[in-house]
Amino acid sequence: MVAGDAEVENKVLDLIPEGHACRALLVEPKKIDTRRLTAALDANTVRGDDLVVLTALACRRAGDDAWSTLRAERRNLLGEQALSGDVIVLVNNLEGAVGERLCR
Repeated sequence: MVAGDAEVENKVLDLIPEGHACRALLVEPKKIDTRRLTAALDANTVRGDDLVVLTALACRRAGDDAWSTLRAERRNLLGEQALSGDVIVLVNNLEGAVGERLCR
């Protein structure tokens, strides 16, 4: 998003449902709906390479409960579906410095 263009930013955000991982990557971390984000993990509805990556990045960015939930569910999330090896490596590497740089 272009810094300072609140009108465009709000229009884009209006198109993305609350709790969706994409929305969590665009708003300030304190505005992330962590309850909905973690509910998707608990309901086992995060399926496919793209959504797994978006959700993992969103949880890492949200921190606290969302990140803890992702870490607790990581084995099920990654192990119970056919995912690219790149996705598995990325999600597992979000724990350290890679995650810090990607999710600021």
